[in-house]
Amino acid sequence: MSLGLIKFDEFVLDCDRYELLRDGRRLKLEKLPMELLILLVEKDGHLVTRQEIIDRLWGTAVFVDTEHSINTAVRKVRNVLRDDPGQPRFVQTVTGKGYRFIASLNGIHAGRNNGNRVPTDTGSSNTLVDRTAEQSDDAAAGPAIASTPPRDSRSSPASRLQRTGLLLTGMIVIAVVVIGLKAHNLRNRWLARASKPQIHSLAVLPLQNLSGDPGQEYFVDGTTEELITTLAQLTDLRVTSRTSVMQFKGVQKPIQEIARVLDVDAVVEGSIARSADTIRITVQLIDARADRHLWAGEYHSSLNDVLRQQEEIAHDVALQVSTKIAPEQERLLTAAKPVNPQAHDLYLRARQYAAEWNETAMLKAVELYQEAIRLQPDYAAAYVGLADAHSLFGTWGCQEAEGEWPHVREAAAKALSFDSSVPGAHEQLAWVKHIYDWDTSGAAEEFQEALKTDRGNAGTHMKYGLFLAQIGRVEEGLAEAQLAEELDPLSSRISGTEEKMFMIARRYDDVFKQAKRTRELYPDNYVTALHVSETYQLLGRYAEAIDELEAHPEPGAMTQEQAKVFARKLRTALRSQGPKGYWGALLRDRLDTQADDHCLLGYAYFRTGDFENGYRQLELAIKGRDRNLRQMKTHPMWDFVRDSARFQQILREVGF
Repeated sequence: MSLGLIKFDEFVLDCDRYELLRDGRRLKLEKLPMELLILLVEKDGHLVTRQEIIDRLWGTAVFVDTEHSINTAVRKVRNVLRDDPGQPRFVQTVTGKGYRFIASLNGIHAGRNNGNRVPTDTGSSNTLVDRTAEQSDDAAAGPAIASTPPRDSRSSPASRLQRTGLLLTGMIVIAVVVIGLKAHNLRNRWLARASKPQIHSLAVLPLQNLSGDPGQEYFVDGTTEELITTLAQLTDLRVTSRTSVMQFKGVQKPIQEIARVLDVDAVVEGSIARSADTIRITVQLIDARADRHLWAGEYHSSLNDVLRQQEEIAHDVALQVSTKIAPEQERLLTAAKPVNPQAHDLYLRARQYAAEWNETAMLKAVELYQEAIRLQPDYAAAYVGLADAHSLFGTWGCQEAEGEWPHVREAAAKALSFDSSVPGAHEQLAWVKHIYDWDTSGAAEEFQEALKTDRGNAGTHMKYGLFLAQIGRVEEGLAEAQLAEELDPLSSRISGTEEKMFMIARRYDDVFKQAKRTRELYPDNYVTALHVSETYQLLGRYAEAIDELEAHPEPGAMTQEQAKVFARKLRTALRSQGPKGYWGALLRDRLDTQADDHCLLGYAYFRTGDFENGYRQLELAIKGRDRNLRQMKTHPMWDFVRDSARFQQILREVGF
């Protein structure tokens, strides 16, 4: 007999038709998760062991990695029921044993006799009845037998002894068979695990756009980035960051070559087809070392469920390469709030502009983030994007820098008020506390929180490394920077940050080596030119510092011809007055072009011997909360005045 229709909470389970409905709408659930749900409902509150699940879903002669497969089936049941494994309403985990269905069952139309408690229809008040007890009651109500039954020859002592021997023999045979099957299953599971390649790092290559519409590239690239983020959150794998993988967009190269450049064991590649409000994503996992296909999957969803679809993909990939996903990581999948499809679309468009990393594009990104928030006021990720944009404006100095940092704090705090685990928010708060609030301990605490949710994010490790270096923990900072480079090996920004950190460590030869690497990634990197020029200045090699400034003028601020004129002035001053003349010429130029960069002007005044004006500039920097003040504790450019009492007072005023 069938269980028929079973109601629990807002769901209806139709066991005959293998359908699960919520509020009359059919939900997608594959065969094995559906079988598992029916099994759990059958047992209504009783423990269902993992072995029972294996026997029911795969049978005894199993040749699959059932540990992972059970986890996947349970997760898919929880996903469709929107059940939090940490605070379950439906499926409760019994650690080390199995699972239990804990919701109340109602509206039952048929029952299955399986020798246990089964659902039966009792009219308007639906209950669960012990079918075995019913059968016992029926037997008791039958006609009594008054006569003594005739003696059977089978009841003789010899017959009983013979039957006992046969029974014992049968029990031994059954025990041997059961033990053999269990050993066989354990062996298969061990072999499945042993044969699975050990994968510790992977890259999600840019998904291909199969929509037939080039205008959908922002959606495809945004989905790739979100998949990377989810995988990095969910697993302990080293997952290559967006900046590096996007350099292979549209590039036809062998998988093994790409994996070698990115230094990963495996890659995920696939495609997206978007039609109206329907999304189809296909992915495959490839062992790049052996160029061997490991797994593939195809996923369909509406725009309403695209984030849940990405989480499902990430989870399935994770199960192929990881032996365990921690419960707190599992909760990340089920606790995420649904996102308005239009707001999500605006968010992905904003991410595309933000990736261009220039002021014009970032202003457009801010506009789109704000539109997304207007559509969905609790959109945490959009607030993080907004915080990131204001942080860059403050760092670049392209807006009123002092006014940008409060906007960063406000947006990041808003994001956390809606989602305490949203990636990026704690990182933004940490940087505000460091650069603007001058709160070293507060920044350290925020970075620790950021590393819990963003442990696979290269940018988080990069900023944390720079923070550590600037507060005096230089070797720890370099270790974080190295980790950032491993996560994002083709990022010129991360490589450029390492240049700065080698300078702080007084490892000047390494500054030049790292600059060479940065220029291989991005030949015209102006920040690298500044780092190299500063290093030459620290070494007293002023002629080479001038060559560097002439060869790499600041984009948008100076033409190549203007750079040549400026270089001639510096060379003339250096020849006539030595280093003091060099610094005097540099100071005069900066007073004309960068009059609001008070830290730089203060330093130039110091170098010319005018300490009074130098300290006056530093006081103006403190008043305007100049972002460069927090570099002064460890940067070698200030070594020549570091021991003075007045300079030490400046450091105390900025939180050191």
